[in-house]
Order: sequence, then structure tokens, then C-alpha cells
Amino acid sequence: MTRVPYVVLLALGLSGCYGRPGERWNGGPVPQKITAGWYVANHPNCIDDCGAAEGARREALWARIRERPDLVEALIEVVESRRDSWTRSNATLNLGFTAQERAHRYLVAALDTAGDDDVRTRLLLAFGSGNRPVPSYVYGALERTVSAGYFQGGSAAISTLAALGTERARAILQHAASRGPDQYTQTFARQALQAWKPRPDREP
Repeated sequence: MTRVPYVVLLALGLSGCYGRPGERWNGGPVPQKITAGWYVANHPNCIDDCGAAEGARREALWARIRERPDLVEALIEVVESRRDSWTRSNATLNLGFTAQERAHRYLVAALDTAGDDDVRTRLLLAFGSGNRPVPSYVYGALERTVSAGYFQGGSAAISTLAALGTERARAILQHAASRGPDQYTQTFARQALQAWKPRPDREP
């Protein structure tokens, strides 16, 4: 009888301890590598109708994977895939929610080359998702977009600045309210300032 080395047996025994790529996560270990397929399986396209149990499950899972670099790579793969627009939109927002440097760099680069208005809007709104600070270059991208005008992405950029709730975001809105490139930008910026809510958690 052939003897199987102990290290091989140990590896085989542990291989099931990390979850398979296509499995739904229910509180156990997560895969050693997060793939696009595993992300999609664990983030169904529900917004208001997920239910309390699904919301709690996703929140617990997100706490485990949010800072993992392979999550960002999986999200980028989903965004650039031919999956349905809801799945790609949610992945774009979740990129911003990771607050990882790689995610922010990707979103800014994608914004610079995006030709579709809907895509630009998703990218801009992604910067406002989450509850952590964003880098200085993100503010630069938002400010440039506001300066381009209301119908060139300025409206989404203003919404994102309002969501950020930082002093720098407020300063950009104040400038847009008084010296914006068009009356729509100025009016929307004023409305954002009137409804202003500071976000200390997003200050650098």
C-alpha cells in the first residue's frame, strides 16, 4: 500500500476550510482568493428588498474582505465584464466603498477615459460611497468635473461632494455655488450646501 505523505493529507484536509469560489458565504471561512464569480454569488442585486438577514450577512462578510487586494481585482473584473448593468454598477460603487488605494486609482483613471454619461455618473458616485477618507487626487478629479459643467458630470460630482461631507468638499461646493461654469451648477451647489451634513469620519 502506498503511503501518502502527512503534509499532503494535511493539505487535503485543510483545502475545504476556505470555501469554494462559487459558494454563498454563510459565516464560515472565505476563499483564499476572491474571484469575480464568488463576489457576484455573494452580492445579489437587491437594494431595498434584501431583507434584514441578507443585510446582516453582507455586512459581516464585508468586514472580513473589505481590505483584501484581491477583492479590488475581482470588482474591477466585474466592472469590465459583460455582466448586466446592475451587477457592474454595484461593483463600481463597492470599489469606492473599499477605500483602497488601488480602487481609487482605478476609478480616477476610468473617469478620465469614460465616454458614456451613465458610466461617468457611476464612477463619480463611487467616490462618495463608504465611510472613510478619500485621497487628495479624488478631490482633484471631482473639482475638475464640477468645473466642466452640470451636464458634463458636474451634477454627480456635486452629489458626491455632498456625500463626502468634508471641509475640502464644502470649499469646492462654495466655489461652485458662486463661480460655477453655468447656472445649473451654481444652483445645485447651493442646494447641496443648504442640506449640508458634516462627515468627521471622512476627514483626512
